[in-house]
Amino acid sequence: MTTSDWPAGDPRLERHYRRLLLAHSGRYRRDHGTEIVTTLMEMAEPGRSRPSAGETWHLIASGLRQRFRLPQRPLVLLTAVLVAAATAVLGAAGGSWAGERTFTSLPSQATVQRLLTAAVPDADPSRNLPPFRMSVAGNADRYSIFATPATRHPGADPARIATAVRDRITAAGWTVTSFTVIPPAYEDLKNSDAGTEFTAADFRADHDGLILRGSVFYDYDGGQFYPSGLSASLFAQRAAAYLPLTIAGGILGLGAGWLLVAALAYRLRSMPTGRRRTASVLTGAALVMAGPPVFAIARQAVVLAIHFHDTRFAVFTLHSVVREGSSVDGPPRWLIPACTIAAAAFGALATAVCLSRDAPAPATPPRLAGAGDDR
Repeated sequence: MTTSDWPAGDPRLERHYRRLLLAHSGRYRRDHGTEIVTTLMEMAEPGRSRPSAGETWHLIASGLRQRFRLPQRPLVLLTAVLVAAATAVLGAAGGSWAGERTFTSLPSQATVQRLLTAAVPDADPSRNLPPFRMSVAGNADRYSIFATPATRHPGADPARIATAVRDRITAAGWTVTSFTVIPPAYEDLKNSDAGTEFTAADFRADHDGLILRGSVFYDYDGGQFYPSGLSASLFAQRAAAYLPLTIAGGILGLGAGWLLVAALAYRLRSMPTGRRRTASVLTGAALVMAGPPVFAIARQAVVLAIHFHDTRFAVFTLHSVVREGSSVDGPPRWLIPACTIAAAAFGALATAVCLSRDAPAPATPPRLAGAGDDR
């Protein structure tokens, strides 16, 4: 049936039906779209300009079901499961990256240096490096802070040494949420070598979505206690949107991987044998290359779950294991990012092979009739 044979009806209703048919694949719309729209227009009551709720949900649900349906072949099912699992894990890493964008931005080095100067006013610049920002695989970025006093002034006791640092951090605008004084082991102190450091207190302080965690140290020499420095890490607190975005990325990756295999599998059925083999080899190569980053990200997800409420360290993020310097023990630093790039490249090539079209056959020029032709 052609468009001219359709029953008369409101053109707005036809446009709505066509939009709903977009839930189906292009191949399905080309084969059955006209028939479906014609049938629906015939069944519509006179004067109706919009589909009913039942028709809307039915067309959307049937379209999604058709898009997710696979050819009935075991190898296609296995490929869909593997690809969907890989894209789910990589999608979760993408969601983790988006989630980290919602964290409070780390301050500049100059700002951190001012905090350090406030905590240890007489820090010795010749014995301390300036605060430096660390980007390591497995965690969000953080600052490492170290400070050693330039002069040795005896303190009353370790608790007061640590309390003085706490009070200066509070005066700098931070809220100290945890402060634990470590009792001194006097017997060990008397037997210790001069200059040996001991922990006076562990602390945590918060400020506008940032966390400062560290320890105050002292040494014992000649019956006197001396402040010996501060060691701390400054990092962003995990934002509430991080976990939802990570989960959403995994769900989207799962669906995208399955839909991609389902769509391309039907295209491959009508392609030459050589092209099908090429696409299969490229897909296999992509899955092999995806193995190391998928394993690293999945293992990092376990680490994140274990330390989900742990604020002693910078946030354990999934996407950070993909950059150079993977937390996976043993392999070279470049392995995870290199395999990620290779997997994406092989996957893109496999998709391009499936989507490419055969060049049209050259037209054969008509042969001029000869004298001996009997036509």
